[in-house]
Amino acid sequence: MDEFKLTFQFGSVSYSYDLYFLLALALAVAVIYLFSMQRFAQPIVDKAGNDFVTPLLPKYMTTPQEYSRALIFYTTSMIIFVVVLSFLGPRVVALGSTTVPDAPAALPLFIALVLVGVLPNVPWLQQLEMQLRRFAHERAFIPKAARVTADKLASADFDFSRFNSDAVLRSPSMRAVEPGDFAASRDTLEYSWARLSCLLYQLRRRQDTDQVLPFDGDVLEMVAKDFEDIVLRRKSLEDDVTFYRAEKAKNQYYSNDGLQRQIRAMLRRLYLLMGCAVRLQLSSDFIGEFGFVLKPDDRMTTSNRNVMTVGLAVMTGCVFVTIYAAIGIAWFASASGLWVPSGSFPQTAWSPFPWALSALLVHGAAIVVADWLRRRIRSGTGVNWQLNIAHYIYGALFSAVAGFIVNFVWSLIFIGPSLRVATFVLPTMLVPAVSGGFYIFHLDNVELGKRPRPFFEVAPQAIATAFAGFASSTAQYALVDATAPLDFVLLNIFVCTIVGASLAWYIPRAASSSRKQQPAASSA
Repeated sequence: MDEFKLTFQFGSVSYSYDLYFLLALALAVAVIYLFSMQRFAQPIVDKAGNDFVTPLLPKYMTTPQEYSRALIFYTTSMIIFVVVLSFLGPRVVALGSTTVPDAPAALPLFIALVLVGVLPNVPWLQQLEMQLRRFAHERAFIPKAARVTADKLASADFDFSRFNSDAVLRSPSMRAVEPGDFAASRDTLEYSWARLSCLLYQLRRRQDTDQVLPFDGDVLEMVAKDFEDIVLRRKSLEDDVTFYRAEKAKNQYYSNDGLQRQIRAMLRRLYLLMGCAVRLQLSSDFIGEFGFVLKPDDRMTTSNRNVMTVGLAVMTGCVFVTIYAAIGIAWFASASGLWVPSGSFPQTAWSPFPWALSALLVHGAAIVVADWLRRRIRSGTGVNWQLNIAHYIYGALFSAVAGFIVNFVWSLIFIGPSLRVATFVLPTMLVPAVSGGFYIFHLDNVELGKRPRPFFEVAPQAIATAFAGFASSTAQYALVDATAPLDFVLLNIFVCTIVGASLAWYIPRAASSSRKQQPAASSA
């Protein structure tokens, strides 16, 4: 079947792939798609003692919408990795591994089987899959949603008034609870015992009357055994609480730290159960039925994952359209005899794809790293957050390194790894550095309510990215003792301007809109 060939032309270099390779690639994509659904559903959180969250499946720790978006991101990324690594070839896949097939036709399926865990031959690929799955879970607040909700419930005040009645106190769930417990100090055993009993009473009442909403029915069904275990453990402590009261009546300074720790541990398990069931919907009406009194600003932290995803999609689409327009202009100018494009200028219908994909990978890596760095810095500064140029420099440096790594790996599609290639790619790190630094700058302005006027928000990043594109494209050729084609330099400047302008236009606007809508979506 040698007559069936798919040939790609990258500048002066061409690559041909036979039908067997393409069939294997299609089969690999199908394998990744099917196995990714199963792999993504597996928990990846570290076991943490008696942490109630760790044995739960990921789908029970976030909303269905967040789970679906994270699954799409994970599956799409896995497919992209298979396709890219398949075209890169065995020389890249075999780094630090053994028994990698030399036959190009078998490589796509081999990579897919390694990523899904069927073959253990390439450890770094399996680590890549695990880190990608962990990242996707974190983007869906897995297990952050349950734990943060549990922390909010634990720190909230509690209103015992709805439980302070003879009818409620006669319930089996309220045995060994006395009316005086409702007025006890928060750090006492009596308070913890009353709070645990009230929550179990309300949960049992809702179950008995089939009032599960807005709880997730699947979660309650899955953790029913754990819930019953908490009920039984509480019942086993009733005699201990009665004995504690008797001793406390004899000696007002009597305490039982062991019993109090057990009650608080049960409360923590119950908060985590409710955190999984309620998920992100901290509705004041529903939570109020259980006695929780949340503060007005007690909400889930706003995430920027959707802002990043859509912003990068907008940027990629702009680059794709720009390159197609450049090809059309080049064809018209060449046909009219006005200008003959250089070999570096895109001239085929295939050209927009590598340009757009390269921009997505490089700037996507830069923004993801910048977002991670900002969250790390933000967690260390607490409420004393302010504009700080050092943060933007750090973001630019980290994003530059991430962009260089992605660009270097991308270059392996066209040529093997070498110091000359790394030197040629080195100047390109200027462009993602601008994207990462400005990403942090825009989010800081949004958070502090200091956004400038639209022109002054878009123009600085567009100009800075354009200058970085000019500097990188000219420096690349200077480092290898060559002259940069003028048309390529001008096109690179224009594309970088589009990249900077599109990101600066969308990201702060979307982040501001998300921040304004977030309180209404999760009001306490």
